[in-house]
This record gives sequence, C-alpha cells and structure tokens, in this order.
Amino acid sequence: MKLFRILGAFLVVVALAAMGAAGASAAEPALYECAKAPKVEGKYTGKYTDKKCSKEASPAEKEAGKTNKYELQEGIGKGKAFKGKGSGANLEVVTVGGVACTSSGDSGKFTGPKSAGDVVVVFKGCELSGHKCENTGKAGEVKTNPLKGEIGYISKATHEVGVDLSAETGLYEAQFHCGEIGMRVSGSVIGVVTSAINVFTKEATLSFTESAGHQHVQNLEGQPKDTLVSELSSGGELEFGSALESGEATEVTNKGEELELKA
Repeated sequence: MKLFRILGAFLVVVALAAMGAAGASAAEPALYECAKAPKVEGKYTGKYTDKKCSKEASPAEKEAGKTNKYELQEGIGKGKAFKGKGSGANLEVVTVGGVACTSSGDSGKFTGPKSAGDVVVVFKGCELSGHKCENTGKAGEVKTNPLKGEIGYISKATHEVGVDLSAETGLYEAQFHCGEIGMRVSGSVIGVVTSAINVFTKEATLSFTESAGHQHVQNLEGQPKDTLVSELSSGGELEFGSALESGEATEVTNKGEELELKA
C-alpha cells in the first residue's frame, strides 16, 4: 500500500533554474535573477547585455556602458507564485503499507534564494485499503497544511541539489482519515531537482523516491537525517500509535517565474 506525494511541489521546486557559466560560490545552491545593473556616472556597470545574463559584454561594450545593462545576482525576481501538477503519488509506511493517490496539484512561492513558503498540495483519488481518504469534505481529497522548503546540496561534489520540505508551522504536514483510520504525517521529505540546474527556466521537476517506507534521500549534505514519520489511529479513536518511518514516491513539475538555480 502507498501514500501520496506529500509534496509535489516546491516544489520546486518550482520555478527553479541556474546559470552554468558562472563559478560556484559559498552561497550555492541558490536561485539567481538577471537584474538591471546600476549606473555609475551615466554608464551601466553590468556584465551582460541580455535579460537572461547569457551574453557577456565585450570590453568595449563595458567601456561604453550602454548595452551592458544586466547583472546576475541572488534573487527571486518579482516573487511570483509557482504552481505544479503530478500524476500518481505514494507514501509508504514501514510495516503498515500506505495510501495511494491518483494525482496532485500544488502552489507556493519563493521566500528567498534558498527557500520557499506557503506551499500547499492537494491530492486526489486517495485510498487506503479500499477506503477513501480525505480532510476537505470531498472523498479521496487530502490537502496538506502550509509547507516550507529549503534548497541545499545532496552532493556538492556532483552538484546534486535537493529541496527539503516540512510543515511551515506546527508539527504536521497533513492530518486526514481513511474511513475509521486516522493518519497524521510529520517530519520532512527531500526531493531531488532533476531538471533546471544551471539554466534560466520557468519550469523545474522534483523527484521523490523510497523503498519499503525508507526515503532514498534522507538528509541534505552536512545535515542530520530528516525524513517523514506517520502515526495511525483506528476504530474512530483519537489515540494515535507510535511514529513509523515513512517514504514518499512521486514526481512533480512546477512552473513559475523565470529564474536560475545555480549549483
């Protein structure tokens, strides 16, 4: 049995992207914007001549100060919201099984070059052992609490980037019931950014993978283990059992503002 994509989105997880030609810095991975460069004594001071910061100005253009209007810098542009969709989502609970959902949709916004907030995912077609799951009043529909995301390296050596998602406030990513079985999910889940690295784009994809309830990516580099856990109650009782390790398997593609995830 399986559970839903507790976070199809950041996701990212997503209007992410990053510029390939620039060198790495201590702040990476992070989102970058191509911003208007300031003027000094009537001349632009930027390094690039185009709005995607892909065409570097020549020495002569920099000297003239007329076309080198843009500079690459950490930022989230105008801070527009992103939205995403995914098909199929599973959350497997160790020794128990889980819930399977047929689709999901999400929305959220970047709150900084390395963070996202107000991320909400709505899962549809969710079932546990033939029982419809819900917390919105609609059968099969499960809505998460607002989530936050942190961008970080899974492996700096290979430039593999992940997004760590957890509850924005409180303990639980989601609380719902499937018939008389109650479930609540806490902790966090890490998705791998599988596209949109080092290139300007409006679209990015996050992939979450697990095996028998164990998340494949369990921490960002240099940080402690950070995974999902689920608690269950039964028979309509409000008393929940012990927290059980859980893993999410899903893939989600998000669209938003054109940015660069530099890694």
